[in-house]
Amino acid sequence: SKDIDAIAKHNWPNPHDKGRTKGLAAAAGDFQKNTDFAITATTAVSGTIFELCQYLRGTEDFFMDLYINEEFARALIEKVTDLLIEFNLAYLEPIADSIEWIEFTEDIGMQNSMFVSREILKKFFDEPHKRLFAAVKKKQPDVKIFFHSCGAIKEIIPDILDWGVDILNPLQPLAEEMDLRAIKREFGKDVVLHGGIDIQQAMIGNLQDVRDEVQRRIDELADGGGYILAPANHIQNDVPVENFLELYKHAIEYSSIKYKK
Repeated sequence: SKDIDAIAKHNWPNPHDKGRTKGLAAAAGDFQKNTDFAITATTAVSGTIFELCQYLRGTEDFFMDLYINEEFARALIEKVTDLLIEFNLAYLEPIADSIEWIEFTEDIGMQNSMFVSREILKKFFDEPHKRLFAAVKKKQPDVKIFFHSCGAIKEIIPDILDWGVDILNPLQPLAEEMDLRAIKREFGKDVVLHGGIDIQQAMIGNLQDVRDEVQRRIDELADGGGYILAPANHIQNDVPVENFLELYKHAIEYSSIKYKK
């Protein structure tokens, strides 16, 4: 079709432009050598398959494509996946020896539901995500796959894990059906859980609200290991600085007492 021809003719960016990775090896190596931090990487391109297709087509048009223009939707998804593989493999080449994980961001959920049904996600996005993450792991087997999706995603956690995800973020606790204790019970043996600290209410409250939230999430998620405590998204400017500092201070204090370290 004419639309599919446009995908082939589009002037796509070059994943192998040397300017994209210039200086990365030195920077990552310096962090690794001269700090005691775990060094991680965010994906080479902002967004992953589901999000990038929306950026390119517009959210409304792309969602309609999934229902009434399937051939075009598949062609676009395939092209975006091909490019993401090339971009991320080129990006990882100079830094893989220095990092613990690479983060892929893909907001599939909203506060009360997902953007599209689980059936649509499986139909169009299962294989592309598997292909992307498998390519990364084949080339860089020591680099873990960190996957971010906000919102009410409980229903598709099994699918996300089947894609090859090692670390799941951000565990938005106030989203629909995001019972973190249940998520830990069901999936905690299969994936590292990262996040969980509510930023919608607790982090904008008082210091005791922050302490209560920290204790709640440690109690729900930390037993048996496999939990990295963190905010359930980037801290926003409505969070007082003292709350931000108390989050980490109290996390250290409470976990030290709870686990007698």
